[in-house]
Amino acid sequence: MHVVKHVLDVLQSVSPNMLTGAEILERTGFDLTRDVEAGVAVATNPKVRYQPPPSAGEHAGDASFAAYGFKSAFPEVGNAQQLADLVTVRTTGTSVKELSECYPQARQDALQLVEDGVAWLVANGDSGDKTIYPRDKKYETATVSQRVRDIWLRMEVPTDPGAVAAELQRAGIKPAKRKPWDRKAKGSAGAGAGEGGEQKKKRKRDFSRLHVTNVHLFDELLAPGSQADFDLEDD
Repeated sequence: MHVVKHVLDVLQSVSPNMLTGAEILERTGFDLTRDVEAGVAVATNPKVRYQPPPSAGEHAGDASFAAYGFKSAFPEVGNAQQLADLVTVRTTGTSVKELSECYPQARQDALQLVEDGVAWLVANGDSGDKTIYPRDKKYETATVSQRVRDIWLRMEVPTDPGAVAAELQRAGIKPAKRKPWDRKAKGSAGAGAGEGGEQKKKRKRDFSRLHVTNVHLFDELLAPGSQADFDLEDD
């Protein structure tokens, strides 16, 4: 419903503050006391905090003084400090989309934590949804024994990605397809036929241009001076 969406947008823009029905009318032109269907839809929306009109005083029972507020996933977060406190204790990650609903500048404040090195930002490759995680220093140092370190440094690995791909293919390991799911066959037996009923030839896929997973690690881990990045622990 257009009215509900418009009212929700206005409530979110002033979150965590609330607006009365009279203030909503002033800002949107929608009178929730007259449009009963819209009024009920807004009041019962899961994203709305609703307070009935006062039961006493000058405005007792006046529906235009019922209050509405945007209900975010984290109603306790209303400023940058509260947002930072939340992110740093939620080790399982927090949705940036949900954080952005807390108050108008919440998204910018969340991304600022990433810029400041306080948090990591991870995007879902399929949906694009972003999740923010607290950056804990204890996870940034790899601890290995001297024996494992020696084995790693003795290992001869080609530094050229093309050579790595060739070695893998000689060993019978083919690069994974970008779309591993099977394409469903299309309707009729004539599907894929060209003009005049001639069957089109399938184009052979050139695997030589595909990148091999984690090849970039060879340059990063085996570069001169990279040993200093290891925190060694003897057996």
